Amino acid sequence: MTEKNDIQEIVHSIASELIQVVNKEHSMLLSEIARMKNIISEASINLHQSFNGMNSDNSELLRVLATIKESNDEEHVIKDDYNKLMSGQNVSMGIRALQFEDIIQQMLDHARHRIHSIDKLFSILEQKVINFDDAIDIKKIKETLLDCREEIQKTRKLLELENPVKLDSLGKNDVTLF
Repeated sequence: MTEKNDIQEIVHSIASELIQVVNKEHSMLLSEIARMKNIISEASINLHQSFNGMNSDNSELLRVLATIKESNDEEHVIKDDYNKLMSGQNVSMGIRALQFEDIIQQMLDHARHRIHSIDKLFSILEQKVINFDDAIDIKKIKETLLDCREEIQKTRKLLELENPVKLDSLGKNDVTLF
C-alpha cells in the first residue's frame, strides 16, 4: 500500500509542478505580448512624429533654397537656416523609433525559446511514460515518475535563469542600437 501511496504522491507533485510551470510561462508570454504591443504603439507614434518633423524640415529647406536664389548673402542663409534644419532631432527620433524592430525580434526569440523548452519538456515526459500501460514493476514506475519530476524541476530552473529584453519605453534621450 505504501508504494501505491508513494506513486500517488509523486503523480500529484508532478501534476502540481507542471501546472505551475505552464501557468507561469503562459503568464510571462502574455506579459511579453503586452510589452511588445506597447513598444510597437510607441514606435508608431514616434515614427509619425519624426516623419511629420522631417516633412516640415523639407518644407523649410525649400523655403531656404528659394531664399538663396533671391539673396546675395547665400553663405549667411546656409550657415544659419540650413544648419538649424539639419540638427538631426527628427532623424534621431526616427532612429529611436526604428529600434523597436530589433527589440521585438529579441523578445520574440526569447518567447520562442521558452515555448521550445516547454515543448521539449512535454516530449521528454511523453517518452518517459509511453510504456506505462505495459509496466508492472512498481519500482520502475516510481523511478520513471521521479525522473519526470526531475525533468520538470530542471526545466523550471532553466526558465527562471532566462531574462527577456528589458525596455519599457523608446522615449529615452539617447539612441542605442541593439
